[in-house]
Amino acid sequence: MSWNQKKRGGGNFHNRSSGHKGGGCGASWRARLEVGQRGFLCTCNSFEKECVKEAMNLLNEYADKLFGPDDWRKNESAPKTDSTSVDNAKEDEEEEGSEEDVSKSLQKEVQSLKQESKRPIHLQRFRAVDSGAKNVIFISSNVPDPVLLGHTLLTDLKTSKVGRSRFLQRLLPVEVTCKAYLEDMTRAAGPLFDKHFAKGNTSFSIVYKCRNNKLNRDAVIKELADLVCLKNASNHANLTQPQLVVLVEIIRNVCCISVLSDYYELAKYNLLEVIAPPKAEKKGETLCLN
Repeated sequence: MSWNQKKRGGGNFHNRSSGHKGGGCGASWRARLEVGQRGFLCTCNSFEKECVKEAMNLLNEYADKLFGPDDWRKNESAPKTDSTSVDNAKEDEEEEGSEEDVSKSLQKEVQSLKQESKRPIHLQRFRAVDSGAKNVIFISSNVPDPVLLGHTLLTDLKTSKVGRSRFLQRLLPVEVTCKAYLEDMTRAAGPLFDKHFAKGNTSFSIVYKCRNNKLNRDAVIKELADLVCLKNASNHANLTQPQLVVLVEIIRNVCCISVLSDYYELAKYNLLEVIAPPKAEKKGETLCLN
């Protein structure tokens, strides 16, 4: 790590993950994106640690709103009833001043992180893992509907025009992950497409991104497009204003797939772009499949 990175408190998510041993955040960060997970792909320009923090705060906030409080976190953070806790509560009530408030806030955050690190992996509502690509972090999740959470968050940002992130750029819900082989991808996409495309007469576009893999782009797009139409012959492609976008993100040997609505209306699920003033559209400009 360079001196400048140390000065900024930086380095990236991947560099920090390699040297940690034992439990806590180091162990969580060593975990990698795997087949069978679902959650969110988060992108940033460096400062991956800060990106993860922003993403976790937003995801927990909206998960509580949509699906209710996290029972495990609520139980672990419940106040104790012993005499020590009572004394501490009295002391807290007597404390005044902004500096003390900041100190208590930091202590509360540190305590929350310590509690989260003790939680069994399968019970963690959100867990940051190494995606295998620079400036891309995968946050695995056990929430019932990652797409609903992501869509609600981006819609709120578009309506309010109030920024909620500095480092987190895109927050892409992922419904299913599989091996990055064409046969595995069509098998994983089948039930997902049954859910979204069986009714028919739905316009769609396939948005494809591949990192650290040489899979044939055209073959993947054609196979998935054929599968959409196979679910109902009235489904049709629309590259500029699709009702649904099939998002395909390949990183190394893992493929992430989701079906998203309002993809272009929500600035491709970019938290910074969705709050920006609308740009004047140039004549003859079209949106290309990317």
